[in-house]
Amino acid sequence: MTPLFRWFSAIAIAVFGLTLTAVPLAAQDRRVDDFEIEDYDYWADLCDELERAEKYSEALDACETAIEIRPGRKRRTILVWVSRGNALRYLGNHEEALASYNHVLEIDPDYSLVWMYQCEVLLGMERQELALAACERALEADGNWGDRSPAQAWRVRAVVFRDRARRIARETRDLRDRLLVSVAGRERPDSSSPIYDAAIDDTNAILWDLEEASVSYERSLTLEPSYALAWAQHCEVLTEIGKFQQFKGILADNPPDPILFDRLYEDALASCDVAIEIDRNWGDFNLALAWSHRAKVLEAWATRQQTFQNTARYLEAAVNSYERALAIDAEMPEAWVAQGILLQTLDRPEKALTSYEQSLARAPEASRTLVYRCEVLNRLGNYETALESCDRALNGDLDWEIENVAQAWNQRSAALIGLGDYEAALESAERSIALYDYPLSTRVYVPPKDDPSMNAEVDFPTLDPQFIDPPSDPLDRCGNQDLILSAVVQQDFNRNLDRYRRALNNKAVSLWHLGRYRDARLFAQLALSPESVRLVEITLENKNIDRIACNYSQAWFNYGRILSETGRLDESLQAYHLAKLTYSFYIPSEALTATDLSARESIVTNCNFSTDSAITQNSTQTRHRRACANILLNQSATRLRDGCSISGSGCFDVVENLREAARLNPESFEIWYNYGLALMATQSHENALSAFDRAEQHIPKNDEAANDFIISGRARTFYEWARFVVETPDRSPAKITQALALVEQALALRPQYSEARRLRDSLLRDLANLSDSSDRVNPPLKHLISLENHGKTTF
Repeated sequence: MTPLFRWFSAIAIAVFGLTLTAVPLAAQDRRVDDFEIEDYDYWADLCDELERAEKYSEALDACETAIEIRPGRKRRTILVWVSRGNALRYLGNHEEALASYNHVLEIDPDYSLVWMYQCEVLLGMERQELALAACERALEADGNWGDRSPAQAWRVRAVVFRDRARRIARETRDLRDRLLVSVAGRERPDSSSPIYDAAIDDTNAILWDLEEASVSYERSLTLEPSYALAWAQHCEVLTEIGKFQQFKGILADNPPDPILFDRLYEDALASCDVAIEIDRNWGDFNLALAWSHRAKVLEAWATRQQTFQNTARYLEAAVNSYERALAIDAEMPEAWVAQGILLQTLDRPEKALTSYEQSLARAPEASRTLVYRCEVLNRLGNYETALESCDRALNGDLDWEIENVAQAWNQRSAALIGLGDYEAALESAERSIALYDYPLSTRVYVPPKDDPSMNAEVDFPTLDPQFIDPPSDPLDRCGNQDLILSAVVQQDFNRNLDRYRRALNNKAVSLWHLGRYRDARLFAQLALSPESVRLVEITLENKNIDRIACNYSQAWFNYGRILSETGRLDESLQAYHLAKLTYSFYIPSEALTATDLSARESIVTNCNFSTDSAITQNSTQTRHRRACANILLNQSATRLRDGCSISGSGCFDVVENLREAARLNPESFEIWYNYGLALMATQSHENALSAFDRAEQHIPKNDEAANDFIISGRARTFYEWARFVVETPDRSPAKITQALALVEQALALRPQYSEARRLRDSLLRDLANLSDSSDRVNPPLKHLISLENHGKTTF
């Protein structure tokens, strides 16, 4: 016997001490005389039959009756006590079940099957150390497994190790969260510090248990290759090994060889696939377990990919595996939320929301699910419901990581911005920033058992803008870079855009709405700064960090708005250009018509959308087209504000941009209105009036100001058209007459239009001068002049 097994045997002695005696339950207050049959063998056989038939309450009654007829510690009673223990176990009375098994082991201390039962019960009671000792004793004992096998004992031993690893991971999660926040902020913890040593020791302990679990699963499968449950759980534990190896590599700044990860995940996926193919010997589980674990492998493996297309392919496969699992067993809230997160990553918020709702129907207080639901509702523009979801998250079960807490405050900020409550949005954004911004997070974050929502009296620190050193202007750093998106940047935008920079951006937006433009500009610059990148995979020396920092379209868009508001129009146009250039996203495969796998994924950059009808009708595409249209709209509005004199080839470029914006979002009042202004500026007056007609069709409900904009736009167009007609060398009576008719239409719309009134006066004088030198002026014009000379107007 090895020293390790001797240690386990020493613990096993203590198993007997859990419950000293076994007292019959169902028949405690009954006498044998109460039963018509007093034959021990009859009740013993009935006890066994009912227990095998899974009629546990009736089995327990029969077992108790047999024990009353023949009490004491006799070998002939062993099977009755075993059945009694099994019935109690399935009825949830674990302590009494242990007492029954102890009674058996006092008679036969080498009974392997009963030791395994002890192990299973202790495992369910989360007494991992004692469970492990019982499993070891089962494997050392007489080999009497009844209708079970040692393969099952090895599997249970593996589960004990797995659950002990999970317990350690659960108890040390807060420390890992803090260290990951530190590493994400590129403030690597001191390798000589006690915190660092504790994290490494804990991770090593977790990995040791998980690797022991893997070895036990392999022993189980060697004995019973058709054991589907063992294959599925082996798949799961290999995935968890990869997760903690990755954490250890991040912490030690020495990541394992990628080839080793590939082999690990290949083995894990193969185990799940074997379980799916076998599909038997599931015990209390079913095939859904294998599909769910398969999805986890693919999700973990996706993070190892170097191109966005490969990442998306793995995530697609993971979504499909969750779909298969949930079709078999819908009562899996964790699978629903995991599927929702993947769908959200693949830019399918409507489907993600459905998954989150399914999860919450089964676990309504799950804070982690609620915050992801809040995020996806914000993306869909449902801000009121998003705010409700974030508030529920902050008062839910609080079973989440520090990043989820920060995510909740950040998404709460986004919802409040959408609802126009900018002061409250600013406060929520500041709470989020403080949580992400190590070491500030160590002063505001408290473990889940206390108050992670920070609703208590917590003096969370925020940095006054005057004490922040502004980063270099992102336009100087990013404007001249080659921003053709690399695979790494594509992954960053779609998968890893860290929420810290989103919080900075939300703070900038809140400040902009509050009129604090200088501070807003500072935080917009911080959102686009390499120093603000908070990704654990990114180190300070990473060659892609500048490109990742520059590749934040929404921050560029908001930076452009801030610069435009402060009159920095040239810089504003540059920011909008970068917003358009860096806009990219994943097109879901169902939106495409191509069947060739190589064409199923696509990246759209620079808002160059396909005109394929199968794509344009997709809801995801519609949302992104509108986002691109808004970039083009704001860029054009900036140039129109300056009379199209900055950048490009005047208003003709603006017309082209707005024509494209109208194609992307044909239902936007703002786009059609600005399109009318741009056409008017290029002297395409008739088309301008048509654009104002289109704008009128899309006026927001009860928006009186929009109606006034349309009237003013049309009046201005008629006025400018009149000026255009007469600003020629050939100022003939016919052209003056035409111009007068146009001016009258402008004044019909805006009677107090002073510029139009002055132009009309000038035109009438010109026409009068021409009439004095010619008798060919027609009577209607003479009448019009006459009225004007008397200071009257027909309008």
